[in-house]
Amino acid sequence: MDTFTGLKLKELAWFENPREKTLKNGKPRARRAKWLPNREVDLVYLYSDRYLDARNPSPAETDFFTVTRMDAWGVSTWFMCTTEAAGKLIAMNYDNLAVQETTIVG
Repeated sequence: MDTFTGLKLKELAWFENPREKTLKNGKPRARRAKWLPNREVDLVYLYSDRYLDARNPSPAETDFFTVTRMDAWGVSTWFMCTTEAAGKLIAMNYDNLAVQETTIVG
């Protein structure tokens, strides 16, 4: 988080999955389930409290920002970052993070 501006992080609550220790028929598992991750990971939620209007975007003065657009179907929201921040994220090579380029069009 110290690398970027506008990025907020919140830990999510973790609840134990009962299927982790029991089979579908209710019997206890003899060994670790294959679908479990190899190691425990912290679950987090990433967001930004800096908003841009998609119909009237101003230059982003932060690495991360939230873009909103209201139309006939309701409010649409996107979590976005600058090109420089995207380059840093790609260089960090996270396993579960996909960075896609898009343009804000109102």
